[in-house]
Amino acid sequence: MHHWTDHNIRIHVFTCVLALTVAHLMRRQAAGAGECMWVRELLGHLAGIQETV
Repeated sequence: MHHWTDHNIRIHVFTCVLALTVAHLMRRQAAGAGECMWVRELLGHLAGIQETV
């Protein structure tokens, strides 16, 4: 880690834990819908979604 202050280290750890939590929830939601995928696969599918207004 290249963070020098205690505050920046805490923010970095919080961001990492938040990302892991979101990834876990995405996999659980997909598994509940019958889609067993890895997070990278899910992100690939989400990247293909486009919205037209």
